Amino acid sequence: MKIPGEYLSASPEQTLEWGKTLGRSLQSGEAVFLIGKLGTGKTVIARGIARGLGWEGAVNSPSFSLVKVYRGRMTIYHCDLYRLKPGEDIRQIGLEEQMEEADSVSIFEWSEDFPIAGYVPRWEVRIGDGVKEEERVIRWEKVVLVDS
Repeated sequence: MKIPGEYLSASPEQTLEWGKTLGRSLQSGEAVFLIGKLGTGKTVIARGIARGLGWEGAVNSPSFSLVKVYRGRMTIYHCDLYRLKPGEDIRQIGLEEQMEEADSVSIFEWSEDFPIAGYVPRWEVRIGDGVKEEERVIRWEKVVLVDS
């Protein structure tokens, strides 16, 4: 994938396919932060990422369970932080330790208000509405450590 990039999706199916492409490119230890308002397709992209990583089962929003774990070519942690209070709640459920697990990828929905925002390497994926009802504008960049 060209980094940074932008893609105009015309449908949920195209959004899912874009997520698959991202999933196929992910490496162990990376995280994906899905950023967008309610209903823009964060979970659709998470489903695509999981498919791209080899998971064939269901992928639904983990809003009530907070974290769902899938097994593809790597362990996939799909996390939804919507119901948490920014700051201390994230430490109580052990998400930071999961992100450090070898041979895993973490996907975070609603991550922008949490201290994990300093975690790298990460993909920041911003999803916005397009002009037409089902269109989505997907913008991404990869954030990595830079030696000073």
